[in-house]
Amino acid sequence: MLTRSDLPEEPVALTIRGAEGHEHKVTVGRRAAGGVSLTCSCAMFSRETWCRHTVDVLCMRLRALGITDPDAEFALETAVMGTKAEDVAHELDRALIAYSRALERLDASRSASLAADAIETMAGIARDLADAATTLADAALRFRRALAAAPETDRLP
Repeated sequence: MLTRSDLPEEPVALTIRGAEGHEHKVTVGRRAAGGVSLTCSCAMFSRETWCRHTVDVLCMRLRALGITDPDAEFALETAVMGTKAEDVAHELDRALIAYSRALERLDASRSASLAADAIETMAGIARDLADAATTLADAALRFRRALAAAPETDRLP
């Protein structure tokens, strides 16, 4: 088990390459009481206080983000492992995957046909998409709340 002295004192700053090809700076720090501080320089994080980049970082998908430094990986791992932020990031990740698959299914099945079977198929797909969107919205809210619950001023010594 890690002690407070084993945890990184300084936030871990990573420059990552997003799926769109832009570079973003993600900063992750461990706070007292198991909290995690998290920032990203992307527009979505500024707008929503979460983004796919931060979820990928908390889910330790560093190689996919262009991070190959083992020291950065170790520092990040010690900062986030076993935290509420890590747990809700994995939950949000699953919700993002389900939502993406529901959108793909909608795109692949779109039909202007008014035949009963086509309408029933589209209704089922629409229900699945609505369920996935609701689950995603709930998971994103839990993620934002988990990050907001990290004490702002109670940093580790």
